[in-house]
Amino acid sequence: MYSDEKLRQVTQNRKSWRQKPATMIGQVAAELLTRNIIPISEKREKIDEIWQRTVPEKLREHCSIEKVSNKQILVVVDSPSYAGQLRMKVRAIINAFRQDAPRTGITSVRIVIGNKKT
Repeated sequence: MYSDEKLRQVTQNRKSWRQKPATMIGQVAAELLTRNIIPISEKREKIDEIWQRTVPEKLREHCSIEKVSNKQILVVVDSPSYAGQLRMKVRAIINAFRQDAPRTGITSVRIVIGNKKT
């Protein structure tokens, strides 16, 4: 079936595959943390810090940041009256992000009425 040459190639490929150095899972995990998870966590902390500073506590009790993506913050508010109050603060919120955290890239705030996270 197989020629001697073909068998030799198969065994050589098999040996070279086994000789490749293994990557330590700790190295992969550390790289994942350094490149992806830590920067995302730091970005979220900065967003929360600016949110706390620019939105009054009374208003924060009725709204929560649901999602941050595509340069937009999605905020869920529990009633239309608080959504209106938050809309009046949007310009100040965006300006705070531009001045204090331009690397977050936040350029808009989307407000929806619904059940906020607790």
